[in-house]
Amino acid sequence: MNAETTPPAEKRTLNITCADGYVLRAYFWPPQPGRAIVVLAGATAVPQRFYARFAQYLSGRGLGVITFDYRGVAESRYGPLRGFDADFLIWAQRDLEAVVNHALALGPVAVVGHSYGGNAFGLLSRANETLGMVAFASGSGWHDFMPPAERIKVLFMWHVIGPLLTRMLGYQPTSWLGIGEDLPLGVYRHWKRWCAYPRFWLDDPTLNLAPVLAAIRVPMVAINSTDDAWVTPASARAVFDAYSGTTVKYIAVTPQSLGVPAIGHMGYFRQGVGDALWVNAADWITQWATERAQARA
Repeated sequence: MNAETTPPAEKRTLNITCADGYVLRAYFWPPQPGRAIVVLAGATAVPQRFYARFAQYLSGRGLGVITFDYRGVAESRYGPLRGFDADFLIWAQRDLEAVVNHALALGPVAVVGHSYGGNAFGLLSRANETLGMVAFASGSGWHDFMPPAERIKVLFMWHVIGPLLTRMLGYQPTSWLGIGEDLPLGVYRHWKRWCAYPRFWLDDPTLNLAPVLAAIRVPMVAINSTDDAWVTPASARAVFDAYSGTTVKYIAVTPQSLGVPAIGHMGYFRQGVGDALWVNAADWITQWATERAQARA
């Protein structure tokens, strides 16, 4: 496909109201006429500003883009986190849900998910109304999928540092650990709980998510780097194999294949590292939109 780009559209500020009244701060790059809109569902503790260069690239390809911060994070945080009500299910079923619904009212929509954001896609009530989803670094955060050194650090965080800090503060000061934005207590607890399972929230006996994910019918792509210590290609399959009602295209990338020294968990969205993959993401989304339009013609 033609990967030529033009200057990105002018970014607009959005305030998107969730079903429970919570207002999320978002940014919108309008699409060229007839083009799809990409909703960018970010990773845990990662603010939307991190994805700005990727959003500008997609906009230069003619696609619309909406980035946003989950409630309690960065620009969608409006006060102290102690006692703040948020968790992973709320982020998916209220926050991401509201943003996707907003986008669907404007035109055809695809989702790009990073880490948690890719997992959250399966909980959308209107997932099958989207064009599909491209996931970067999404999958299970189970410690046994990690290299030994990373496993030790993660278990220390879950069982020593995390409980100590959350008891003291009432939230998880993730910024103190150099991981990103601070997290509401409910988000931290869900993150810790589900990372103790090989298949993340699919293995939670209090949930029944397998039939929910099996009902998804739209195409999906799961991209994972072999040098990602948090979410390996094997951990992606642990979650995405549950999407049995559709085709998931698995792509394992290496730093060597991109000609870079490292990718890790965050490099997919860093210019000069992950931008070699941005062309493919834009091409897939454009192709899905074309196929959807042809099927409806």
